[in-house]
This record gives sequence, C-alpha cells and structure tokens, in this order.
Amino acid sequence: MSIEFNSFYKSLKKISDGSEDEMKNFKSLLSSYESKSDCKNCFDELGMTFCCNGIKYLYEYTGLKELNYISNLKSQVWEYLEKRVGKTLTNYLVSKLVDAYSDKGLKEDLAQRWEVDEKEIERNIEPLALYVVEGIIEVIQK
Repeated sequence: MSIEFNSFYKSLKKISDGSEDEMKNFKSLLSSYESKSDCKNCFDELGMTFCCNGIKYLYEYTGLKELNYISNLKSQVWEYLEKRVGKTLTNYLVSKLVDAYSDKGLKEDLAQRWEVDEKEIERNIEPLALYVVEGIIEVIQK
C-alpha cells in the first residue's frame, strides 16, 4: 500500500517559493482532503487529515498564517520558536497530530469505517504523522 501526497507538497513548495497564485489551488486541495472524498484506504484518509492539520498546527506554532512568510523565517526565528514553545517543530507537529487523533476517538471511527484493526492504525499513526510532518518541514525550511 502506497501513500503519496505529491500534489500537497508540490503546491506547498510553489507557495514557499513565492507563488501567490498557488494559494488558491492549495486551499482547494486542502478542502478536498478535508472532505475525504478521494480516500483509497484508512491510511490515505489519515494522511490527508494530517496534511490539513499539519498546516493548521504550523500556523499555531509560528503564530503566522502566511506560508510564504513562514517559509522565509531565518534559523534564529525557528530557534526562538523552539524555546518559546518548548518543542522542536517536528516534535510539536507530530505530537499534536497524534494526540488530536487519539483523544477524540477518531481512531476508532476510522477503524470501523474502513474495517481495519485499531492496532494496525495504532502501529502506523505516529510513523505516518512523522512522514507528513517531515515533508512539510522539508519544504518550508528549505
């Protein structure tokens, strides 16, 4: 089973490179991810949710809502944010994604909807969150 979010990362990259026109496409993509209409399996759905929420938590971590601006932050700003928040961006995003999914009983709903064992989801939830987060960070901290 292959989970890919190329269109998400490509669009994010265009925005971080300064394409203002791409933001409309990116918002549309996030809307389609939120609707979960194109999901192929439970991990595809989970990954799409992590992509959307990863951006939301990135905004929360930085206190900013402009992806182009966030992607141009200097290393000193990232170091300051780490001290202010008390976690690296990676640790913050992964823990927020995993906690949000676990705390709300969403894992159980996902398992039922896709007829997948909860333990299978449990084993893969953190690695998938890390996969999505590492992709986001790779793009925005060029």
